[in-house]
Amino acid sequence: MINNILLPTDFSEVANNALRYAIELCKKTESKLHLFHIKSIPVMDASFPAETYQLILQEMEEATKVGFEKLETAYLKSSGITFELHSMVAVLLTFHRSLLQAGTNLLLYHDLSY
Repeated sequence: MINNILLPTDFSEVANNALRYAIELCKKTESKLHLFHIKSIPVMDASFPAETYQLILQEMEEATKVGFEKLETAYLKSSGITFELHSMVAVLLTFHRSLLQAGTNLLLYHDLSY
């Protein structure tokens, strides 16, 4: 039985297509959707002051907030499903731990590399 579905998003059109699929799957299985956005940590360079990285992280947070607001308006609020929005600045290991803590049963993944 599927209770929780995790969908990573980069806010691209491909990710939005996967979101539409995930919403329909959640309706059929009465599952909760966890929409997840991971922001990559910029490469650290000793020549940049710490304030530069703080500004970069603030810009990333704002872009994530705007991206989630658009998805909520366009797809989520009217879907009738239960959902949670998650974001983090992390490395892959932290992401895997988050999957386990959320009790994720199914991970939907899209790949832009083809």
